[in-house]
Amino acid sequence: MSLYSVLQWLYLGWIDIKGRYRRTVLGPFWLVATTFLSIAMMGVIYSSIFKVEINEFIPYIAAGIVAWYFISGVIMESCNGLISNKFLLLSKPIPIFLINVRILSRHLIIFLHNMIVLILCLLYFGQLQNVLIFPTILGIIINCVIVITLGIFLSLICARFRDVVQVVTSLMNILFLITPIVWNKKVLESRDYLAEWNLFSHLVDLIRSPLLGQVPSIESYMISFAFFVFILLLAYTSSRKLRNFMYWL
Repeated sequence: MSLYSVLQWLYLGWIDIKGRYRRTVLGPFWLVATTFLSIAMMGVIYSSIFKVEINEFIPYIAAGIVAWYFISGVIMESCNGLISNKFLLLSKPIPIFLINVRILSRHLIIFLHNMIVLILCLLYFGQLQNVLIFPTILGIIINCVIVITLGIFLSLICARFRDVVQVVTSLMNILFLITPIVWNKKVLESRDYLAEWNLFSHLVDLIRSPLLGQVPSIESYMISFAFFVFILLLAYTSSRKLRNFMYWL
């Protein structure tokens, strides 16, 4: 597996996005429109519920939603990564890593499109100058490494045990509600430790905080690194134990 082959599969992610929106008027910018409407609706509704200033709340949930769509999108699509590429895998030997590179590429492109909404939002509310570029890029890279590693593990497990696909889908829907994305952990007051125990709260925070001009906590970096090591061991073990995954496709 060479760098050139990795770049090829990254490019295939772009081809997938182009194919999905071929002959539509807006093309990939339908992604932007959908994200914009989601942020606008949830921003207005939840700011009223939590009695929060809309000029502070909308940038907060915009950054959170953009980060969450990327993280959850890669994870959920990775569950069907091997299954949906069954005929391709049967026709020629392809490293599992490259299948997941293609999935990551698709969602990185979607993420960059959604960033347009976030940038416009920050610009409108006068917060664009607060963005911390380097910590933001670092947070994106860390999340990419974690989700692609988790994706390799899930793609193998889901190929062997198909029910896991439904479990992960349901779990991600629940996690969206219990992760501080459309609400701030401050509303939990003395029980804010419940958000601290949520791994995805830290993953989202690695991207969201620097976009809002804040440096992520050292705990978020440490927890993310610990989770990466853990999931790397799981991915390695599952790739050894389930090396004959082709039988279950």
